[in-house]
Amino acid sequence: MVFGLFGKGAAADLLIVNGHIYTQDADMPWVEAVACKDGKVLALGSSREMDAFQGKTTEVLDLQGHYMTPGLIDAFGTPVLDVFRQGTLFIDETMSLDEILAFVSEQLSKSDSEDTFFAYGYPSTLLNDLDSEKATGMLDELGSTRPILLLSKDGYGAWVNTIGLDLAKEAAEEEGIEILSLPFTISVLNPFSYEEIQTAVINQAWDYSSKGYTGVYNSGSPDVFDNIYQNVLVAMDQEGLLPQRHYGSLSIFTAINPDFVGHKLLQNRTKCIELDELINYNTLKLYLSAENRSQFTDEYLRAVCTSAMERGFDVEIQVTGKDVLLDCYKTLGSLKIGGAGKSCFTVAHNESVTEAERYEHLAPGEILEVGLSPLQTGDNTQIFETLTKGGAEKLALLDKLGTIETGKYADFAIFESNPLEGKGLPPVAMTLVAGDVAFDNEEDQPEEWNRLVLAQNFDDFDDEDLSSEN
Repeated sequence: MVFGLFGKGAAADLLIVNGHIYTQDADMPWVEAVACKDGKVLALGSSREMDAFQGKTTEVLDLQGHYMTPGLIDAFGTPVLDVFRQGTLFIDETMSLDEILAFVSEQLSKSDSEDTFFAYGYPSTLLNDLDSEKATGMLDELGSTRPILLLSKDGYGAWVNTIGLDLAKEAAEEEGIEILSLPFTISVLNPFSYEEIQTAVINQAWDYSSKGYTGVYNSGSPDVFDNIYQNVLVAMDQEGLLPQRHYGSLSIFTAINPDFVGHKLLQNRTKCIELDELINYNTLKLYLSAENRSQFTDEYLRAVCTSAMERGFDVEIQVTGKDVLLDCYKTLGSLKIGGAGKSCFTVAHNESVTEAERYEHLAPGEILEVGLSPLQTGDNTQIFETLTKGGAEKLALLDKLGTIETGKYADFAIFESNPLEGKGLPPVAMTLVAGDVAFDNEEDQPEEWNRLVLAQNFDDFDDEDLSSEN
């Protein structure tokens, strides 16, 4: 029986035939062939049945007995931070002020470069009790001839020494800029090697592809990093080399004005409007723990969640600590959430709670609860479901991803053997995104991808696009 959206007269763009195709759809778990049109699944059934959808321009992909599944989704990753960890110093947020100064001093002594010294991750509240001159003077004592730029964990604060500030002020005067913003300061001090970042992003995309991933979610990184990373994705897209759908989020670690949060969400979504749903921005992510609970009051949580909801964004709250989690339930219970067309709420935690504790304030099914990391144990079928349907559900995209069904995105992973058997997933032969081959293990190499993207002329990126508009 053919499962399809249209009648037999509809011609497909692509027919995928002669395979073992695991759909993850309980009503029709295995088929032999799939027809695709306009980047979505048009119909599925036997190879003979799919012949009805072949037209003059239809391409045919013969799986020759290989196994095809929905594309895998990394819904728990931190791809942007992973890239920047390769060439950026990260500060342990548990360090005290003196420990951070000692860390910076040690790192400065290891380098004789005159380029801007950059490190990321100091606690956002670290300098609250210091006046700006004293804070600047502390960095001057570590190095007064080389710019030093430290970025706070939330990405909205910077700690700069005098020479760094002077360079930024001089550039601002030359350009007639009255307010010295963080994005402008970063663009002037230029602490990143964009070519190295580009190479790291491309290598990461290739690595994801080689494991069968066609969807990636990002959280936990500041706008400064996100914007640079996205510029590489855009350059890859322009070369037809973007092998995953990317889903971004705005991460909030400290209480920031809810109206500003709403503005940033819309601003970042606007950048993705014309990118064919390959680069997306759908989520506000809050990090809630005992350490910052005093900032994230019930009133603030309601205000910031409402700000996101009113603009059509989903909300994910990562919670550490059972008492904090129960408070979170109470706050969410006071919001009008759920229902058709409404924002989706996800709470990620590893706490043990009873049904009574969970539903004292929440209606069953009102929020989605997930662990802080994907399932790592169990048989391949369970792990595989976590990486397909589970990932799509966490991203509130189960209507588009996670299974092979009519109307969903034609995002697939093709394996050389059955991925549901044995331990670990088998080698990936190919991935498809929106019905197009995104990765071919026999033909694609990261070095060639990097060469093609480099031809986009990385230096053409606008400085204002390299950082957030804080």
